[in-house]
Amino acid sequence: MQHGTATWAELPSISLRYSLSGTGPRSLVLLHELGGSLDSFDGVLPLLEHRFRILHYDQRGAGQSEKPRARFTMEDHAADLAGLLAATGLLPPILLAGIAAGCAIAVMHALAAPAVTAGLLLCAPALHVAPDRQAYLQERSDRAVAAGMRAVEEASLSRSYPPALRGDAAVFARCRAGFLANDPVCYAHANLALAGSRLGPHLAGLAVPCQVLAGRHDLLRPPDEVQATAAFHPWRWLCRCGQRAPDGRPSSRRRRCGDPYPGRAHGARRSWRNNGMTTAKGLLLVTMEPPARLEEEFNDWYDTERFPQRRGLPRVESASRWVCLHGWPRWAALYDLASVAALDTPEYRAVSGPSSTPWSRRILPRTSGRSRVVARQAAPGDALSRPQGEVSRLLLARYAGDLGGVAGLGRGLPGLLQLRMFCTDDPVPDTWVAAEFGQPPPDALVQAAFASVNGAGALVLNTYAPYHRG
Repeated sequence: MQHGTATWAELPSISLRYSLSGTGPRSLVLLHELGGSLDSFDGVLPLLEHRFRILHYDQRGAGQSEKPRARFTMEDHAADLAGLLAATGLLPPILLAGIAAGCAIAVMHALAAPAVTAGLLLCAPALHVAPDRQAYLQERSDRAVAAGMRAVEEASLSRSYPPALRGDAAVFARCRAGFLANDPVCYAHANLALAGSRLGPHLAGLAVPCQVLAGRHDLLRPPDEVQATAAFHPWRWLCRCGQRAPDGRPSSRRRRCGDPYPGRAHGARRSWRNNGMTTAKGLLLVTMEPPARLEEEFNDWYDTERFPQRRGLPRVESASRWVCLHGWPRWAALYDLASVAALDTPEYRAVSGPSSTPWSRRILPRTSGRSRVVARQAAPGDALSRPQGEVSRLLLARYAGDLGGVAGLGRGLPGLLQLRMFCTDDPVPDTWVAAEFGQPPPDALVQAAFASVNGAGALVLNTYAPYHRG
């Protein structure tokens, strides 16, 4: 599979080099380590591109992005990510995966925008810096600026890429050459930005699922230290692996890390996921909101092109449009699928992504709140949406993590016709609940029933009415 071609985004205060690649239905951002670049992920992209639409980029001062002379902070890095997401139009919810200092950027984004963050994958996360480590980062920065990157090469790589992992001399040589090519001033800025980060007090406020990885041979952040970092979060898995595979092959890395879902290889993951069915029904949920001046054209486009185009695709079993009464964004389209594989057909690819129509390419970048959710039906497993003429209200709720079942949820609510549960198939999943009502339920009862499920608070809790255009 060909990787995306790198290009540049001109943000208000910085020019960033980035690449978009992959044809999968979910969105993923990869955040490189201090001293790294977007090339840090070349080895794993082939394993991910069939499952994700992937954004990775050179952070400010790194790779081929702009090299500012003024000091910058981790807050600047987080603002850069938000700006790049807006510029590229990557659809939420977004899974963020980071290495070391890149994890701090991922966490800051998740704290600021939990509703559009699918989850976090943190490899050897650098989320807080001890006082002695701060002094080291300052000294390393001063030495790099004064004498260049070669002056700090051995001390840095002996710990971040230790001899035990240098079995392939060519791979290590490429890594070393990339490290030496860093701009010393911006490398110093990045070190001091990390030294000045203060994420510790805020970690307990994370409202998204999280997986943490530790490297067995990592001398900078050994497993015991990462274990302590992982303890901050209620939705977590700690996987001890070998850091980056020395041969650069992502398959080796996966074998070392194992499956991110404990027990799944032995069929131990929750059996309610498919209720014994061979293939669960799927869901495609799309939300967005155009500016007011574009709303009439937006509905023309959706009514005459976008909606009929998708409703007529193979294995799309029902389709409906909705307008949000409580929540945001305003417009939603819900498609029942024979399975999520319906989105991996030639017919679907022919009308999506790079093959979208000129009208789609005009409208979509002008919308806000765009979200694309692809999920498998966990319960009851094979139900379709009720006919839209029977449904007066639709409630959609999103919860972080795998809830483990929702037996009894909504029981006794007046007018409840059907309740279905869906789960995204990311390494750190979300659970979505869709409740259909024949008559509008009292808002207070809905809030009480769905605001929290099995201890997980709702990240999205929107109420919709059927779309009608007079």
